[in-house]
Amino acid sequence: MSANRILARLSRADLSLVEPNLESVDLPIRKQLHARDRRIEHVYFPESGIASIVANGEHALEIGIIGRDGMTGVGLVMGINDRPRHETYIQVAGKGHRLPADHLREALEARPSFRQALLQYAHAFMSYRMGPYVTPSGHFGTRNAQVGHNRV
Repeated sequence: MSANRILARLSRADLSLVEPNLESVDLPIRKQLHARDRRIEHVYFPESGIASIVANGEHALEIGIIGRDGMTGVGLVMGINDRPRHETYIQVAGKGHRLPADHLREALEARPSFRQALLQYAHAFMSYRMGPYVTPSGHFGTRNAQVGHNRV
């Protein structure tokens, strides 16, 4: 069983659809997973480590993090973007799996239950990214800061 929570929660039928094309990979620090405005070739399912989604403007700004509970390439799952507007790279080294983007698209079309499982993650991911929260002590923070400590 995978340590990645998305893969671990898939039904046997859904997992068997993508498993032959999943490749185990090392995710060394600073490895670029997705380049800005470049076609996504693979999506990644980290089992350990953390990937950062970074907006590069005048200053680099981390706008999302992905750990063992998630995957990269959420735009592909939602069917809206195969050329992300931001860069994704490994911030904390780890291990994981990668799946060719074309195989992901095929699986999303072939099995509604697979699509639903990944859309649930996409919804949760976007909800976390959507902004501030109030800490128990009454201070404002970001979702990234709140959840980052338990993703390694």
